[in-house]
Amino acid sequence: MVGTDCLPDEIVKVDLKFQEEHGDKIVETPLELWAGFVGLEQNKDNFALKPRIGWMIRKKNVRNDGVKNKLKTDARQKGREDGISIRVKEFPSVLLELTRVNKLKMEFTDEIDIPDELAKVKIGELELSGRIDEEGIDRIRNLFPDTEIRVNGRQAQ
Repeated sequence: MVGTDCLPDEIVKVDLKFQEEHGDKIVETPLELWAGFVGLEQNKDNFALKPRIGWMIRKKNVRNDGVKNKLKTDARQKGREDGISIRVKEFPSVLLELTRVNKLKMEFTDEIDIPDELAKVKIGELELSGRIDEEGIDRIRNLFPDTEIRVNGRQAQ
């Protein structure tokens, strides 16, 4: 869809630390503040829509168990539109914990940054978008010689 790249995220997440003092010991609990657009409310009389804004604070999942499980499930999907498809600012290290991905589509909001360690993951199809120069594309091709690679919509060969 044209113009959607300029839209901000609907929900903003900010890391917080809650500190408790127990004598001479300080216990830190990582938290997240989530705030933003959570849905729509419809007026029953005139059917007008009104945005609903909300917020919450929750204990941060520092192990990213939910994300890991979702990515592991998506990694096994084989259909044309299946696989892992994510939009990121920086490479999510949780991907390094996978062993095989049928299709990985990553849209970087800025510069494409793929760590060398990702070469240990067997990837069938790799589709990347973001800023990158020819030297960077060559590096990615060398990291994944047996992978079908597309960068910014073009086959990387």
